[in-house]
Amino acid sequence: MKTRVAVAAVAVPSLVAVLYLCPAWATALLMCAISALCARELAHAAGLGGETFAIWPIAFAALTSAGAYTGVDGGALLTAMLLALSAAAFARAAMLYGTPWRKSAGQIFCVIFAGAVLPWLLSSITRLRMMDGGQIYVLFPFVSAFVTDAGAYFTGMFLGKRQAFPAVSPKKTVEGCVGGAISGIIGVVLYGWLAARFTGVRVPLWALLVAGALGALATQLGDLAFSFIKREYKIKDFGGMLPGHGGVLDRFDSMVFAAPTVYLALSAAHGNLHGSWFAI
Repeated sequence: MKTRVAVAAVAVPSLVAVLYLCPAWATALLMCAISALCARELAHAAGLGGETFAIWPIAFAALTSAGAYTGVDGGALLTAMLLALSAAAFARAAMLYGTPWRKSAGQIFCVIFAGAVLPWLLSSITRLRMMDGGQIYVLFPFVSAFVTDAGAYFTGMFLGKRQAFPAVSPKKTVEGCVGGAISGIIGVVLYGWLAARFTGVRVPLWALLVAGALGALATQLGDLAFSFIKREYKIKDFGGMLPGHGGVLDRFDSMVFAAPTVYLALSAAHGNLHGSWFAI
């Protein structure tokens, strides 16, 4: 526990410092590194080890994440990355088929998800940072994920009785999921109110409620999805880079779905982000 707390005490302030205090390019660089590490951990979980198949998603993950900062059309970039990575992965799989080094279809799909889809979803953090007022907006998904997780944990601890997903995540309870959702909404609305009060960056209440509700659901779905993957591959953690916490993907699993969800909610309100109203 001491190690877990010590790592968090260093990592969390460092993360906030990069996201809030540093220029947008620093966030883009950080997300390139995080995406590449997540891709590496996922590839290793799928049994790809240090093979070529593990190198491709790492490289593509960094490129896909970096593309969000370049201003390249998102649809064109994602299409290009999916095409190139899919073509390379399936071509290599066809060459290895029938040999001792053959790869399963599941491993090929894992490469594509790790190298293109996962980093593209995480790149929503970079796009939030690049918006006007991005220093404030980029923290929304982190607030959503942290408060949702904390609310689910403590609600489940004190009130949890019914298991929600016993086969995938035995510790999750129905009560904890509900508590997490409510906490997530309250956390995002409160953060939005504080931002409006102290920084002048205003977000319409409807957007905060949508971002809070959907962000909380996405946070819990992301955590559940990667718990499923760990169960499928029979591993406890995706890695050991963060002592006491597991791998990078173990800390960013909920963000994979939460970040794009919050980004879409705030983007829908972008025309009103600097409007004159904020009422609770």
